[in-house]
Amino acid sequence: MEKISYGGWKNCIRLENGRIELIATTLLPLVRETDSLVNF
Repeated sequence: MEKISYGGWKNCIRLENGRIELIATTLLPLVRETDSLVNF
């Protein structure tokens, strides 16, 4: 778990397991697999 800035948002949390990356923001979660980006 790592605290990062992402897309201009501060205080985001990044979790990754080698295959997917989860970035939790104060507005919406982002899940990224390999090179694709999926917004929920």
